Amino acid sequence: MRFRLPLRRTVFFVATLAVALIVLLPLRVAAGWFDMGGKGLAARAVEGSLWMGHLREAQFGPVQLGDVDARLNVLPLLLGRARLSLHRDEAAGGALDGALLVTRHRFGIEDMTGQFRTGALFGPLTITMLDLSEVSVNFEDGVARAPRARSARRCRARSPASACRPASAARCAARMAQRRCR
Repeated sequence: MRFRLPLRRTVFFVATLAVALIVLLPLRVAAGWFDMGGKGLAARAVEGSLWMGHLREAQFGPVQLGDVDARLNVLPLLLGRARLSLHRDEAAGGALDGALLVTRHRFGIEDMTGQFRTGALFGPLTITMLDLSEVSVNFEDGVARAPRARSARRCRARSPASACRPASAARCAARMAQRRCR
């Protein structure tokens, strides 16, 4: 007596199930796998799938990002990196574009452009908002490596008496980040 298993149907079902699980994987689960919370990214709510999600009231360390759209890029995954692209429209609190990159020993911010409310980030300085362009900082094993920025277009201070040099603000922020990690 022979048993004939419909192998084609079984393989098709298993393959379809695997693809569906990957495509519909929640962003919250993926953020936990990549330890985004341990790297400083926090959000009040994480919604949507891995490929097209939304972070509500997100913040990176002490910097408020607000509500941002997030998606995982496929090509860096093939190279062993997780690259989470962030985007916010101008109407939702100022434009924001950039990415967070996570690998085994490296974490970084790539080509981040946008307006950021600094809060108490700069301590005694009275800078309340930075408008940065193409800022990248990579951390390898807790040490900042190769910080770069094209420019800081403008920054807002709490009082007109406080001076702010926009061209050097991004470099200053990168140097401060580098000193904290050593």
